Amino acid sequence: MSLEFLAALHFLTIWPVPLRADLPADIWGRSLAFFPLVGAVVGACLVVAQFVMGMFWPPVIVAAGLLVIWIVQTGALHLDGWADCCDGLLVARPPEERLRILKDTHIGAFGVVGVVALLLLKFACLQGLMAEPAQMRVALMLSPILSRWAMVCAAVVYPYGRPGRSLGAMFASHASRRSLWISTLLAASLSVLLAGWAGLASLILVGLFTVMVANWTLSRIPGLTGDVYGAINELAELSVLLVWAAS
Repeated sequence: MSLEFLAALHFLTIWPVPLRADLPADIWGRSLAFFPLVGAVVGACLVVAQFVMGMFWPPVIVAAGLLVIWIVQTGALHLDGWADCCDGLLVARPPEERLRILKDTHIGAFGVVGVVALLLLKFACLQGLMAEPAQMRVALMLSPILSRWAMVCAAVVYPYGRPGRSLGAMFASHASRRSLWISTLLAASLSVLLAGWAGLASLILVGLFTVMVANWTLSRIPGLTGDVYGAINELAELSVLLVWAAS
C-alpha cells in the first residue's frame, strides 16, 4: 500500500495506521494526491453504518447517528477549521487580526453559531435523503470524496497565508501540480463510477464552489490557511448533500 495514501489516511481520519513518526515532510505534500481515496474510505464506512443502523432504528435516529460517525471518523478536524474561519473571517478586522483569530484555539460566538448551523443543515439533508436509499448511498460517498479533492485544489492553486511552521504550511509547501492532477483523476473516476454524469456534474459544482470560497477568503486575508482548508472541506460536503437532497 502506498506510503502517501497511509499518510493521508493517518492525517484525515482517526483510523490506526502503521506509520513511522519520522516521515519526510515531502511525503505529506505528496499524500494530497490520495485525499479523494481517503474520502472514499470515509464514505464507505458511512454507507455500511447506514445499512446496519437502518435495521434497528427509524430514519431520524439513523441520520443523527451518521452525522456523529462522520464527525468522529475525522476527529472533528475540519469542523474545527470551519469554526475558526467563522470567528476569523466574518469579523470586521484587519487581515493581520483575522489571521491571529484564526490561530486562536478558543471558539467565539461566530464559531459556535457557524458549527450549529452547519450541523443542522447536514442533519436535515441526511434525514431528507433517507427516503431515497440509492441517492443516500451516492451522496454519502460523493460528499467526502469531492470535499477532500476540494482541499487539494485549494492547497495547490492558492497561496498559503501564514508564515512559520504549521500543519497547513507543511502540506502547502510540498503540494504540487502532480498531486492535483492525480487527485482530480481519482475524484473524477470515482464520481463517474458512482453516479455517471451526475457525479461529474457534482465534481464541477464543487470545483466552482471551491474557487468562489477561496477567492472570497483572499479578499479577507492574504492567503489560505489550514483552517480555511478545513472550512472548504465542510462547505463542499454540505454543498454535495444539498444538491443530492434536492434532486
